[in-house]
Amino acid sequence: MHFSGAFPKTGEGYAVVISKKTLPRAVDRHRLKRRILETLWHQPTHMLPKALILFPKASALQLSPEELYTDLTNLLSRQFLK
Repeated sequence: MHFSGAFPKTGEGYAVVISKKTLPRAVDRHRLKRRILETLWHQPTHMLPKALILFPKASALQLSPEELYTDLTNLLSRQFLK
């Protein structure tokens, strides 16, 4: 698993939080954030919560787009099984 997530009960929108400790270079942080948000836009709307905060690990930067999509889908589907 390359992500952890928080699913707030209030609020709307999506956030990707990547600390300098996780990825020291700003270029890498921004690239990963763009890739994750693009992947979220391609998720079916019934799978997305109203609010979501994602905390990716540094290893997520090495994932292919297909692996990124699969990993995020697994995270979201686990949330809805609770």
